[in-house]
Parts: sequence; structure tokens; C-alpha cells
Amino acid sequence: MDFDPQAYLDAPTTQASERRPPVPVGDYVASITDLLSESWTSKDKVDPVTGQLKSGIRFDIVLKVDLPAAIAEMCKIPALTIKDGVLIDRTAENAIDYSPGKNSRLRQYREACGLNTPGEVFTPRMLIGRTLKVRLTHEEYQGNLQERVGALAKVA
Repeated sequence: MDFDPQAYLDAPTTQASERRPPVPVGDYVASITDLLSESWTSKDKVDPVTGQLKSGIRFDIVLKVDLPAAIAEMCKIPALTIKDGVLIDRTAENAIDYSPGKNSRLRQYREACGLNTPGEVFTPRMLIGRTLKVRLTHEEYQGNLQERVGALAKVA
């Protein structure tokens, strides 16, 4: 089959693009479909110790949120895919810091997925494919509501 993605650049339509309604705030079952790791550097925040721009590692946890039929119909989507960005605290040796009080959001994901047991091996990639409960919240941006991942819990 011949497929030219460039053809989409000239594909005409008369249909307007519409914003869908936000998924209502509430608790939903979700599964982690991917985990992406990337480095980041601040545009303007300087580390007071080094004098260099702050930088670090962020995990983007990709979630597929299952929606009840009525909400899926109202929002015009069968499921919601959403990313939760998790900034990672690191040790002086540049490893993930698992000491008390560090990486609390990663800890919350581990607990919700049943992967926070002392003595058992854990790698962040083990989160992929796990199911958990997420509380969706809303954040306003330029007058529009956007879904955000709030609290996390185990599926009952």
C-alpha cells in the first residue's frame, strides 16, 4: 500500500475543529501504557550552589483512563489518554533517590501499583501495564479546563 504522509498537508475540509467537553472530576480506573524519561533544563532558574541553570530528569507517565459509557458519550471519546509529569530527585551519584521523603510522586505510583515492597526489586519500567485508580482534577488555562492527574490509589 502506497502511503504518503505529505498528502495530509493538502487535505481539504469544511468541518471546523471543536473542543471536546472535559472529563468530569472524579475517580477512574486507568492503566499505565508507557513511561518516558527525558532530561530538562530550566530557562531561567539558577542552582544557587553551582550557578548553572537548574536541570534534572522527568518521567512522563502515560495513562489510559477508562471512562464509563455515559461520560465517554458526553466527552465524545472512548477513553482518555493523559500524561503525568514526575520530576525525579537524584542522589549525588546521579541515581534515583529512594531515601525517605524523596520522589514522593514516584512512591505514590509504586504504592498504587503494588510495587513498593521492601526487599523486592523495582525498576520504574515495571509500572508499564499496571492498573490503578486515578482522581482526575481540572486546571484552568486561558479560560479552558484541562484534565490533570490528582490522587492515586490501588484498584479495590
